[in-house]
Amino acid sequence: FGAAIADLKDRAKDALSDGDVAAAESLYTEGLAILAKHRESRKHSRDELGNGSTGESSHENESEEEEEEEGHRNTAAILYSNRSYCRAQSQRWLESIADAYAAIELRPDWAKPYYRIAQAKAGLGDYRNAVAACRQGQRLLEDRGDRSREFVALMDEISNEAFLSGSLAGFDGRLLLVRSAGEEAWLGREAPANPLIDDVAEDGAAHLSQLGLGREWDGDGDGDGGAGGDEDHAGLDDGTLAALAARRKSEALAKTSMQSFRSLKEAVGEAKDGDRILLLRGIHNTGGATIFVDKRVLIRSEGTLEETTIDHRGNSPIFRITRNAVLQNVDIDMTGFRESLYVSGGPKVCPVIEHCRFRCSGDDAINVAGQAKPIFRKCHVVHSKKVGLRLFDRAGGEY
Repeated sequence: FGAAIADLKDRAKDALSDGDVAAAESLYTEGLAILAKHRESRKHSRDELGNGSTGESSHENESEEEEEEEGHRNTAAILYSNRSYCRAQSQRWLESIADAYAAIELRPDWAKPYYRIAQAKAGLGDYRNAVAACRQGQRLLEDRGDRSREFVALMDEISNEAFLSGSLAGFDGRLLLVRSAGEEAWLGREAPANPLIDDVAEDGAAHLSQLGLGREWDGDGDGDGGAGGDEDHAGLDDGTLAALAARRKSEALAKTSMQSFRSLKEAVGEAKDGDRILLLRGIHNTGGATIFVDKRVLIRSEGTLEETTIDHRGNSPIFRITRNAVLQNVDIDMTGFRESLYVSGGPKVCPVIEHCRFRCSGDDAINVAGQAKPIFRKCHVVHSKKVGLRLFDRAGGEY
């Protein structure tokens, strides 16, 4: 029995290598039929012999039966998952999903079927559930201590496809707001500090730490985060009381889905995969530093291109993008010798640059290197010394 199943799997693998998906699917179906027949035969044999088993031999038989049944379930799960793949290759999405769920029912702790579900859901245009399947699969891997990133790469791909189809399914995380630097932008500075949400809270935390008041102390002595009466604050100076209030506001803000930052660089540094970064109306400054975008984030400006601008003065690109991210509705004014945007990476690095405007005093406005394949839609290069877009190595994309 085991040899027959192994032979079928090998033949199916060869068929897939030859591009014969139908033959591979047929072999996996045959394997499931053989497995079902073998399980039924074994069950019938055990039923016939069961009445004569007593004592220690009965316990041994039960243990062997459980081990054999687990082997059957694992084998069936693999066959269902592989057949799910074949059906997805034929774009029979619903049948692929059904097989994947059959595999999950047999092996609930196995991540691979969620990969199949995510691909099939994306094929159906159900991007939100495709992303949800990716996250579930990634959680199973992490629970097992597996640090592979196969679901991360798949979610990048699905998020791109979803965005190009008008869905933000892959960018459903937090909303990070970046305040305009205003008059400070021309001086290379970030937005003015807001004492309610910026560094006052950080300074206050440091002040509390120096006084030996950690997070377990919340002002009323019971550690529950509540506010005590005036008698509980006896002996505390105004600076400590202000620090406590600022910390409470900071922690309350951190629990919300929306946060505010003084610079784009700060926001990108804080962002996680799936977050959206919104540049509020006005002038934004990078401080001459390059912003490395190695996360799946969506960066866009509020209002029209005339209302929100990134002013960059330096001899390094404004953005270095090495991941499937989205840059949307951004006006870039670059003063320096280098390009304003640099995209690089392997063939699966396909960031979307949509409705952006580039002004660059360097030779090139945009450089793409490696095998990256960015997708540009409705973008305009207003100025550059030589060329608007230059491709290096084996870079490609849509322009």
